[in-house]
Amino acid sequence: MKNIFEVIKQKELQIQQLQKDLDVLRHAGRLLADETETEASARKIASAVASDVAPLSRTSFPAAVPAMTADAGYSAAAMETSRKQFP
Repeated sequence: MKNIFEVIKQKELQIQQLQKDLDVLRHAGRLLADETETEASARKIASAVASDVAPLSRTSFPAAVPAMTADAGYSAAAMETSRKQFP
């Protein structure tokens, strides 16, 4: 037969652990509720912005300009003198 005081002590420890677990779960529930509210407000903002923004048109860019290199008929000296000089 177990000592009644040991059983009571074990039960009290179990109750303390359950109270800690409940506190953690309550805190997690508050965090999840805040996250859900934040996600909902972010979706509202995103949909409002999307409805205000005009659709982007396709833009055509000019063809690439060939680089000025020595093989393209330019000498290194000519390239050096044509470069802008900054004070």
